[in-house]
Amino acid sequence: MVSPIIDWVWKGETNENVSYLLMVGSVVLCGLADGLVGGSLIGSAGKLPRQYMQAIFAGTASSGN
Repeated sequence: MVSPIIDWVWKGETNENVSYLLMVGSVVLCGLADGLVGGSLIGSAGKLPRQYMQAIFAGTASSGN
């Protein structure tokens, strides 16, 4: 939801470079957060029985991440 809101708020501004940099920054920040959460989730499920790890991978694959 951050990217569309940034695009909507900065629409019509004279300096579109700021809007572009904010958009790229928000995508990078969300990607880093997704990677950290996904990695910690897999690490936590690694200590549990096998069906929990299978559920993590099946959920990640079905969500498109």
